[in-house]
Amino acid sequence: MEAEFIGGKFFEDNLEKNQRYLYRYFSTPIQKQFVRYYLMFRRVDTFVDHTGFQCTKRWLENLGARIEKLEVIRKQAQSEANIELLAQIDAGDYKLD
Repeated sequence: MEAEFIGGKFFEDNLEKNQRYLYRYFSTPIQKQFVRYYLMFRRVDTFVDHTGFQCTKRWLENLGARIEKLEVIRKQAQSEANIELLAQIDAGDYKLD
């Protein structure tokens, strides 16, 4: 994990193809940066220090929870072979509560 931080890989747009759907739910530059950062480190408490973006920890926790929820729902849709739900999620049309 330290090598990824030192190398700054989280600044690169290096999401895997099966994760790019997340950009449809997180569209601003700071949100996209958070998606890359969160998927790499799975934490929110060091985001501001590591990236220089100024935001509250609570907002970051909400973004992290949205990512987690989308990943769980997508994984469940895959395991159930629910093609319609997968298409809806991948298109960015799934409505989060």
